[in-house]
Amino acid sequence: MKKTLKKLNRYRQYFGLFLQSQFYAMVNHGWLKRPVATSGSQYDHTASHSSHPVYQALSSAFAYQFNEAACSAASTAVVLNAAKTILNGRAASHRITQHEILEKVDAADWAARISPEGFRNRRGLPLDHLGTAVKKAFEVYDVPCESMETVPLFDRSIRPDILQRTLLDRLACFQNSRYCFLIAHFNQGVFLKGLHLPHISPVMSVDMEHKMVCILDVDPQVKEPYWISLDTFWKGLSWRYGGIIRKHGYEGGGYIWIKLKKPESSAFPVQNLPDGV
Repeated sequence: MKKTLKKLNRYRQYFGLFLQSQFYAMVNHGWLKRPVATSGSQYDHTASHSSHPVYQALSSAFAYQFNEAACSAASTAVVLNAAKTILNGRAASHRITQHEILEKVDAADWAARISPEGFRNRRGLPLDHLGTAVKKAFEVYDVPCESMETVPLFDRSIRPDILQRTLLDRLACFQNSRYCFLIAHFNQGVFLKGLHLPHISPVMSVDMEHKMVCILDVDPQVKEPYWISLDTFWKGLSWRYGGIIRKHGYEGGGYIWIKLKKPESSAFPVQNLPDGV
């Protein structure tokens, strides 16, 4: 009987998310478009961003998630490897893998939540668990950070304009620095016109002049990075799921802001960035 109730509850949640997704698509059908791929002609600024050291480091470190619940492990592995490249001036001889992280980092019931069985009927990492896991991973792999912050964008106790201003300031910092990373926790259906489900991926590049953000999506169904508008980026990260998946820990999205501790000297070649940034 309990198994039947659990199955019915899962169907109810799935149907609720499906209806939410369809309603969103119908309401926004006039402007909702597939994000612009980096190889597309609609947005031709990728070349000017591809020389940025963070863009290069993330590109070389990229890996798709190994199962449908492993976007947190994939995103963390990509950012860890990229951070080591930035700090060391070259790619490390040993590449940190998702499975290795799950074996070494004992935090937030991470390995169990990504397993097919899940942890107490929960899979994947909500934002607060993601923040705990990423912080622990950076400690385990001895990657020095000046600061790291988990920022929920669904927090109604803080004015949205303050949260938005802080996010914009950090995106500008990301664009102009070689030591910043941002891992986004967002509603993938807002970015890619699919089912409204939580997803995690790192930001690859930012263009504040044209108000665009490039997502390095770890979903294997997404074949290349894509650009989205700042408005869409904010909407995806600040999305609340109407309480449909609250019992699984998913209230809404946000991001992990990471600022590496600057080394005394950097061997990484950088173009168009001032020394020390």
